[in-house]
Amino acid sequence: MFGAIVAGRPVLAPATTISPTQYAFTIPASPPFHHIVIFLLPGTTLPADSAATVWIQLPPSTEFKLLGGIANEKQSAVFKVNNAGNA
Repeated sequence: MFGAIVAGRPVLAPATTISPTQYAFTIPASPPFHHIVIFLLPGTTLPADSAATVWIQLPPSTEFKLLGGIANEKQSAVFKVNNAGNA
């Protein structure tokens, strides 16, 4: 359903299914990165009038930070990742 790109790394797809409405990617912290692209895979559509929110958890924190969202009308987005550990 979703794919992810970190610059200079292979495309990550498909995501791991956590629940019917939650998916996750595991992205190694090294080499450091500052942007991530999240996109709908070809042929994927979300239910009408809905969107997918994009959250990130950067160790060692256990909290998730909202990055933004994607939808059928905006099928991909580039998100800036601000993390002191990713210098």
